[in-house]
Amino acid sequence: MTCRRARPSRLRTQPPWRPTAGRAGTRRADEEFVAYCLAPIPSEWRPEVAIEYEFRRTAKGETAANTWLREIGERLRTLPLPVPLPATDDDVQAKADRLARQAFERQSPKRAANASNGASLIGTYLALCAFCTDNFIEPPAVKDGTVEEVQGAVARMVCRKWWRRQVGRLHQRTKEACAIELFGIVHAKKQKYVTNANVRRWERQKRRNAAYLEGLEAVNQHDYAATLAELAEKSTANPAIRRGELLARARGFEEIARGLEHTAFFITVTCPSAMHAKRAVYRKGKPVRVRDNPSFDGTTPREAQQHLCKAWAKTRAYLQRRGIRLYGFRIAEPHQDGAPHWHLLLFMPAAAVKPVREAVTRYFLTQHSPDEPGAVKNRVKFVPIKMDATHSATGYILKYIAKNIDGYKVQQDLFGDDAIEGAARVNAWASTWGIRQFQQIGGAPVGVWRELRRMEAAPEHTPLIETARQAADAGDWAGYVKCQGGPAVARKDLAVSLTKTRPGERWCPIAQAPEPAPLTRYGETRPAGVYGVLDTAKDRAFESRRFKWEIRRATSTDKARPARAAAPWTRVNNCTPQPSGACAGVPSAALDGFADTWPAPAAGLSLFSASPVTPSTDWFPPPDHYPPEDFNHV
Repeated sequence: MTCRRARPSRLRTQPPWRPTAGRAGTRRADEEFVAYCLAPIPSEWRPEVAIEYEFRRTAKGETAANTWLREIGERLRTLPLPVPLPATDDDVQAKADRLARQAFERQSPKRAANASNGASLIGTYLALCAFCTDNFIEPPAVKDGTVEEVQGAVARMVCRKWWRRQVGRLHQRTKEACAIELFGIVHAKKQKYVTNANVRRWERQKRRNAAYLEGLEAVNQHDYAATLAELAEKSTANPAIRRGELLARARGFEEIARGLEHTAFFITVTCPSAMHAKRAVYRKGKPVRVRDNPSFDGTTPREAQQHLCKAWAKTRAYLQRRGIRLYGFRIAEPHQDGAPHWHLLLFMPAAAVKPVREAVTRYFLTQHSPDEPGAVKNRVKFVPIKMDATHSATGYILKYIAKNIDGYKVQQDLFGDDAIEGAARVNAWASTWGIRQFQQIGGAPVGVWRELRRMEAAPEHTPLIETARQAADAGDWAGYVKCQGGPAVARKDLAVSLTKTRPGERWCPIAQAPEPAPLTRYGETRPAGVYGVLDTAKDRAFESRRFKWEIRRATSTDKARPARAAAPWTRVNNCTPQPSGACAGVPSAALDGFADTWPAPAAGLSLFSASPVTPSTDWFPPPDHYPPEDFNHV
C-alpha cells in the first residue's frame, strides 16, 4: 500500500505542532520542531533526512525546508498502519498479539455458545471484519459463504499467527513504499532494489527458518530419520536444484522448438514511466546517473507487478482467441528503483511472430501512456534468438536465471557489484513484495514431472507412464512434454495427470489407501492430496514413492512422542484447487449476509470444533496459551 495515497488514521490524529520551549523562531524551538518531524522516521533513515533538510535549508531557504520536513512528518503520522513506521520486529509482534487478543475477546460468550445459529456466526464474522478494517488489515475473503468457510475466516481473525503475518507484511511493504517515494533511497547509487534494512530483516528470517528446520527431524515408516533442513536441501528449496530444474526445462523447450522449426524471441517489457520513482542514465564507461522522476505517481512494486500481469493476461487471451499457443518462461526482476520488469523467452511458429508482436505492443505499450518520451524505445523490446550449433536460447536466459536465484557464475551485475550480493537483494525484494520470479508459459505442468521423478520402474506401469517416467528420471523435459501431447497441449488434454484423494483425505503409504486427514489449523477440510499419476486414456492410477512422516524435536529422546502431527511429505500441487461447495461433497449454501439460503448445521457443531462430536486436535488455544517457540520462525 503506497504511502502517498494513505488515508489518515483516525486512531492517531494529533494536533498541529506547537513549541513547548520558547517562542516560535528561536533556535531552541527550531531544534524541537526538527526533532518532532524526525520522530516518526525510522532511525536508520534519520541521518540522511537530516542531511537533505540542511541542504534544502541552504539552497531553498528555511521556509521551504521546514515545509518539506513537516509534510513528511505529517504523512508518516497518518499512514494506514496499526504500528508506527519505526517499529521493530518485536514491536510488530507485540502489537499483533494485542490485536489477536482483542479480536478473541470481541467474540461474546453468547455468540460462541450459540454458534449453531447462522445469524450469530454472521454477526461474529462481520464484527471481526470491522475490527480488522479499523486496524487497516484486510479481512479474509469469503467466496462461497459455506459454514466451514465462514468459520475458517473467523478462526483466522482470532489467530495470533495470522495477525503477525498480516501486520508484519503490511508494515514491511509500507516501510519500503516510504523508502521509495518519500525518502528516495532505493536506487542504484544508494540501496538498489530494496532497502538495506529489509535485506537484513530477510536474512534474519532465513536464519530463524534454518534454525527452526534444524531443530525438527522427520522419521518415516522405514525408520529413516533426517532433519527438516536436510530434507529441504533435497527439494527445490535448494537454490542449486531450483536453478538446475529451470535450466533443464528451458533446454527441453528449446529442443522441442528446434525439432518443430519454431522461432525463439526474447522479449523485455516494463512499466510506464509514472510507475518508476527514479530515472537512471546509463552510458558506456561512465557511472550510472540517477535523478528523481517528476511523473512518479506512487505506484508500489507490487502494484506495478499487477499491472504487468493484467497486460499479459490480455495478451494471452488475445492470442488464445486466434489459436496461437506459446511456450517458454517469464522472469520478473527489479529495476534499480524496485519497479519490476519482465523478460520472456517465448517459442512460437514462424507464422505467429507478427500477431505476437502486435499483441505485446498493444497491451504493454499502446494502451498505457504510449506517447511518453522513450516509450517506444524502452517499454517493449523484441530480440530474435538464433538456435543453431553456435547459438542457444537457453544460454541467453541462463544469466537471468542465475542472477535471480544465487548469482552462480555471474561475477558482476549491471552496476558492477558482486552478483551473489545482488541475488540476495533480488530475493529480498521478491519476498517483501510477494512477486513470483519465475513462471512457465505453456507446455506440460511441472507437478506431474516431479511426481514421475519419484517413481521407480514397475511392471504394472502402462507404456505411456513408463516412457514418461523414464524421460522425467533422465531430466529429459522435451521427452516428457512429447509424452504429454506436445508444447501446445491444454490441461484438459494431458496424457498423464496427477491423481488425488478426495477432499478431507490423505494417502497412507502403509495401507496404500486413503485415510481421513485432520482438519487444518482453522478447522477447515484439507484439500485433496496428491499420491501419484494417472494415465488419462486408460484411467489407471499409479502411486508414486511416498512416505508417512512423524515430525518431532531433534533433541527429543522420546522417539515415540511426536512434536507435531504431520501429513505425508508431498510435493507442491500446482493444479487448480478443487472447488468448494457441492463439487467438494459439501452442500453449497451461503450465509444470510451472502445469499438467500442457509442450510441447517449439524447438531452440536460448535464454532471452533473439528466435528459435531470431537473438538479438533489441530485447533489452536486462545492467544494466552501459545508456546513461544511456535513463532520463532514466522
